[in-house]
Amino acid sequence: MFGIPDENPLDDEILNKIKKDHMEKSLKMQNIVKKSFIMNNQSTENDRIRKEMDSDLRKYIEEVKKLEKEKKDLAQSSIFNYSFWKFNISRNLDLFTTLFIDTNLLLALYPLNTIKTRIQARHQYEDVAYFIKNKVAEKRKEKKIKYKYHFIFLALYKGITQGYISNVIGIATTFTVAKIIMMHLEGNDRTKNWHDFSKSLIALTFGEMVASPLRLAFEVKKQTLQISGTSLQISDYIMKMRKSFLPSLIRDSLVRFNTGFLFHIFLYHDYFFYKLSEIVQGTDKSNQMFKSKITYNDQITAMLLSTLTSLAISNPFDVVNTKIVTQQYPKYNGFLECAKTVLREEGYKKLIFSGYWARSTYHCLQTVVIFNLYGKVKDLFGKAFIDNVN
Repeated sequence: MFGIPDENPLDDEILNKIKKDHMEKSLKMQNIVKKSFIMNNQSTENDRIRKEMDSDLRKYIEEVKKLEKEKKDLAQSSIFNYSFWKFNISRNLDLFTTLFIDTNLLLALYPLNTIKTRIQARHQYEDVAYFIKNKVAEKRKEKKIKYKYHFIFLALYKGITQGYISNVIGIATTFTVAKIIMMHLEGNDRTKNWHDFSKSLIALTFGEMVASPLRLAFEVKKQTLQISGTSLQISDYIMKMRKSFLPSLIRDSLVRFNTGFLFHIFLYHDYFFYKLSEIVQGTDKSNQMFKSKITYNDQITAMLLSTLTSLAISNPFDVVNTKIVTQQYPKYNGFLECAKTVLREEGYKKLIFSGYWARSTYHCLQTVVIFNLYGKVKDLFGKAFIDNVN
């Protein structure tokens, strides 16, 4: 009568239902906790991004205010004022560094350019450029100059003013155009992932193509003075500019493109062609590892070899340009006719190698000096004209 009662199936059913409800609620609670954790993380990440954006915005506003202040100071200053140069140099550091080094090198190496022009202008059988007529010794007698070597020194620097103007126009135009093209390439979806080497090579080559015609007038005047030529008539001046336009354009473009292209071939060897296949992928880790193994001797050797090779390729165009500009009476009527005439009358050595030693010496010395001093001069300009230099 007082034994253990029989199990009630109804109680078991209720118990199972309670357990099931408890498990479902536990799962729901776990999901809620998980979602809450994710939302908290997202909120933290959003806060971090918002703070970074606010910080970047504040920096941008400060830079804009600083720029506006500098522009206001610049408007009130003159070319002789420090603020004028600080504003312009700080925003074009590479340009002013190149201008400073290159114009000083021009003063030191200009005699080589004059010698190159005289060698190329001279005709073996015919005095087309009045090379014989305008010999330095004869001019010295005409002008009754007492010191022979003093006159020779002055003769080697004839046309240097035009050379300076041409140099400044060429560098400034090349850098400006290259900067604009680089901005376009960086902003274009098709080209923004190209390798930096490819973008800079394209930009600088186009810059050189724009600069070449702009400095042509000064180059014509310079070469006329280098062979002790007389003042040109306007019609002759325009004619020489028109006829020398094509060879000078091809020469300058070839030097700029081939120097950059061949430099990377000589520096990277077989790896360069691997780099070409990775143009659209940008700089990879293997490229950085490879660069870390390159020594100073590797770089200077590659620069000299690329300079010598590019000058050799472009030298026939330089010879034709000089022949057209320095002719004192009509003989060469165009680029192709001039090249054929030189080959026929003076031989292939004149067309290919004339003036090459003087031209290559000039550019190799220029390359070595720029390579060794560019970084140091840029740092000096940065310390002088920029408040915070990285």
